[in-house]
Amino acid sequence: MHTARTIKHSDANARSGAVLLVVLFVCMVVAMLSMTVLVRANRQVLSGDGGATRLKLDYLAESGLVHAKTLLLHPQNADTSGEGYWQGGEGLQVEAGNDYYDLTVTRSASGSTARCTYNIESQAYRLKNGDRTARSSLSAQLRLDPCIAYWAGAAASLPNRVTINGDVYCAGALSSAATVQGDVFADGFTGAATGQLQSRADAGVLFPDVTCTFFSPAYNYGGLFYLPRTVAPADCNNPPDPFSPSGANPAGILYSVGPLALVGNVTINGTLVVDGDLTMQGGAVTITPAKNYPALVVNGNLTIQDTSRFTASGLVQVNTMTVASTAGNITVLGALFVRNAGVSVDSLYGGEVVVTAAPMRSAVKLYSTTMALRQWSPAGGAFFKYVKRSNNGE
Repeated sequence: MHTARTIKHSDANARSGAVLLVVLFVCMVVAMLSMTVLVRANRQVLSGDGGATRLKLDYLAESGLVHAKTLLLHPQNADTSGEGYWQGGEGLQVEAGNDYYDLTVTRSASGSTARCTYNIESQAYRLKNGDRTARSSLSAQLRLDPCIAYWAGAAASLPNRVTINGDVYCAGALSSAATVQGDVFADGFTGAATGQLQSRADAGVLFPDVTCTFFSPAYNYGGLFYLPRTVAPADCNNPPDPFSPSGANPAGILYSVGPLALVGNVTINGTLVVDGDLTMQGGAVTITPAKNYPALVVNGNLTIQDTSRFTASGLVQVNTMTVASTAGNITVLGALFVRNAGVSVDSLYGGEVVVTAAPMRSAVKLYSTTMALRQWSPAGGAFFKYVKRSNNGE
């Protein structure tokens, strides 16, 4: 009897130990499962935060492209002192916080319309303790289009001694034997161009309409008004020195009530405004304006004759323009806008007329004496030829 009771007691202890082991095992499994769920949940939260960060930086990089596009379309409001166009910036922000973007802008290195095409690198990033913990990068190529290099205010023709590197606008039908590296916006077109014939309504560019009233009796420069330098024919007959800006005339504006003749070698580091007819003869005329100012405004006829060479960097706006058979080469890096019809070139002309679109140089921003604003550009719009995403990560 005693032995039997001892055996029964031992069996009860064994069963209790087995139950305890099972309970401990179940608790361990439950704990492991709980830890797994917590780890997965934590990873999902972290992944969600990372995804939200990347998405925000993606949008920020895209905002950088829009920023660059805006300042390339409107260079009047950008610093273009380096290479003649806005080259970007670092540490830019849309809103206060730890997210930034850097922009690098470079002009296309080749092609007849290189000054209308720009490469953009936009890199958005988040800073934490001075380190970039996440980033999103985009590269793109922007084309200013249309980008008008030559404007004719009525039906016109262009001879084979003319090259237009950019788009052409004609308020009528255009007959051309010229080299046209761009689209033609006209009512009709006879000739050859690398682009296509487009409706005039699609150009999106108006005549600049820079009038003499923006310069006389005074002009605005940096928010202050200054008097232009009034010039007479005697001042422009083989002048010994270039015309340059001064403290009293910081934009170097020359103003004349025509007719006026530029005789011999004449260099103008500023703007020439002629309220009347202008003639160039017997030398080389070079005009380089200040930022946001036109190179030449002629409220009359511009005649280039007698082996005179003409080089302008910026906007040239005239009512009519005549090139004599004895004229020298004519080079406009910017835009040539003729209000009435187009350029009339003598059939025996042996030189070259080359007009190259340069919207960064030809854009203007002027205030009248009543502070009326004239802001104009030969670029009617822009589109991205491609956008590529690269080097993303945390």
